[in-house]
Order: sequence, then C-alpha cells, then structure tokens
Amino acid sequence: MEPITGFALYVAFAAVVAGIAHKKGLMWLGYLLAILVGGPLMVMGASIITEGNAGGVVSALLAFSVPVIALLIILLSKNQEQIAAETGQFGVYRKCPFCAEPVRVEAVKCKHCGSSLEPGPAEAPAKNQT
Repeated sequence: MEPITGFALYVAFAAVVAGIAHKKGLMWLGYLLAILVGGPLMVMGASIITEGNAGGVVSALLAFSVPVIALLIILLSKNQEQIAAETGQFGVYRKCPFCAEPVRVEAVKCKHCGSSLEPGPAEAPAKNQT
C-alpha cells in the first residue's frame, strides 16, 4: 500500500470514529485530535524504540491501533441520556421524576410516561446590549 493511501484511510477512519463520538454526544473534536496526533506519535515512538528497524506493517498496525482503541472507548462510554438517567441531570437531559427515563430539560411532558413535568431550570435572561 502506498503511504498516501494509508494516510487517507487513517484520516477517514479517524473521521468515522469522531462521527460516532458526536452521535453519542461526546467531545468529537477531542477524539479526532487525539487520533490524528496519537497515531503519528505511536509510529515515531516505535521508530525510536526499535532504532528505525520497525517495518511498515508494524508502523501501520501501531498507527491504526489508536483509532481502534478510541472507538472501543466511545462504544463503551455512556451517552448524555444514560448519564442523566443515573445522576438526575446531565447536559440537556434530566430524569423524569415519575418513570425515571431521561427527557430533555425544556420538556413539560414526559415522552415515556406522559406525565406533566415542572419546567426545567430557566436559562439566564439575555442582557440587552445598547
């Protein structure tokens, strides 16, 4: 495989992993940057440790291990709704006091049990700029 092809595949894999992180409500940009920086660092570290004797296949496996590990971390982590169901409120979700299912903070009726909910914490009023 040509190096440019491997690099393009690496960037595409990093983008897919970041997209999955974004879909779960995680910090996708942090994952993307960690993957894009971590892979080359792994290759450089292997080159230093092996004094330049690490082959292309070993370097590629080390580089691609970074997004695979990040993907596993993302898949095993909880999303905002799951954390809100456990803790009471997280991000834009809170736990319904009647059925304990996560609902959005601004919701006035639970989509799971149909109970009426108290309005969530009010946002600070916008200041007029004149």
